[in-house]
Amino acid sequence: MDMPAKPAPVMELSKIDFEALRSRFKESRHKNTDLEVLKAAIRA
Repeated sequence: MDMPAKPAPVMELSKIDFEALRSRFKESRHKNTDLEVLKAAIRA
């Protein structure tokens, strides 16, 4: 199994603004698309 060239960056979960995320998804008309974009950003 190959090792990645660089380790994935560490993300500080305490800095995530969950209220802003909640607000964005509540107002969104395209929740599924927004969710997929968020999932892709997390994977990256």
